[in-house]
Amino acid sequence: MISLDEYLRQQISAWGPPALNQAMAEALRADSRLLRGRLTCAAADVVDLEPALAVPLAAAVEMVHSASLALDRGDRLGALAGLSLVSRALWLVGVATTLAGAPADASQMALERLSEAVGAEGLSGGRAAEWTHAPEWDVERVRDKTSGSLLAAGMGMVGDLAGAPPATGVVLIEFGRRLGIAAVAESVADPVEVLESLGSRATVLAGLAREFLE
Repeated sequence: MISLDEYLRQQISAWGPPALNQAMAEALRADSRLLRGRLTCAAADVVDLEPALAVPLAAAVEMVHSASLALDRGDRLGALAGLSLVSRALWLVGVATTLAGAPADASQMALERLSEAVGAEGLSGGRAAEWTHAPEWDVERVRDKTSGSLLAAGMGMVGDLAGAPPATGVVLIEFGRRLGIAAVAESVADPVEVLESLGSRATVLAGLAREFLE
């Protein structure tokens, strides 16, 4: 099975002009640990979603995260790289749902999860509040939108495509949201505790969560 890192490299190898490809590649390399994608793959193992379906979802999550990093360049090329990465991320969710033969409602839910994580309800809203110092947005709320919403979307999408029991999906989504906030808010309960009901299946996922918080 192809690695997540190699899969990501393949996704931008034949895109637009060289300068745009380079900007996207740099954004993807900015966070070399690929922890958000690896967490998504680990969640897929919990719900028995095969790697061929999990890797596109994990790549989509990484691309959205990298899109936000591309915007930090502060120039037009960075903005275009961010748009291109988000576009490809949404396309990859469609690829995964097609490969899975997922029911229409599950496919739509997966796309909605990532779309919300990107938009004003999620990362875009959080970054805007951060950049403009919105007084009604404290650090915990910003982190929830910028990181928690994306991690929760990754958890939710694997549950959607695996046809996981609703209770398992709820646990994974809550874990993702808490993990996103926990890095900056000590008041948030340990996200790993949420996984206890999943037993040994979630051991790798819990380990990656610890690494994420380091």
